[in-house]
Amino acid sequence: MGNYWTEENPNPKAKYPMISKFTKMRPSDRFIKDGSYLRLKSLQLSYDIPVNLSWIHQAEIYLKATNLFTLTNYPGLDPEVNTRGTDSQSIRSRLKIGTDQSGYPSARTFGAGVQLSF
Repeated sequence: MGNYWTEENPNPKAKYPMISKFTKMRPSDRFIKDGSYLRLKSLQLSYDIPVNLSWIHQAEIYLKATNLFTLTNYPGLDPEVNTRGTDSQSIRSRLKIGTDQSGYPSARTFGAGVQLSF
C-alpha cells in the first residue's frame, strides 16, 4: 500500500504506476506510422495487329500487370492497410479501420493474351 508513483512521491522504483479516479488518458502517437505511398496499381500494354483475313475482323495482343511496385517508408507489409473494420454504421467497426495487424500484402500478377474478333 502506498508504493506507487505520485508527483509528491516521484519514486522511480515504485512498484505501481499512479492510480487514481482522476487519472486521465494522454493521447500518444507511439503506434502511428506514416502510411504515405506511391503505387503503380495496374498497367496494360496492347498492340492491334493489322489483319487482312476475311474471317478475322480484329486481333490484339496484350501484356498486363498489377501491383508492379510500391514506394513507401511504411514499416509494415502493405501501407494500404485495413485488416480489421468495415465501413458499416457500427462505431466499433469504424474505429478499427486502418489497423494493421500484419495483413497479407497485395499480390503482384502478370498476364499476357491474344484477343481475336471473328
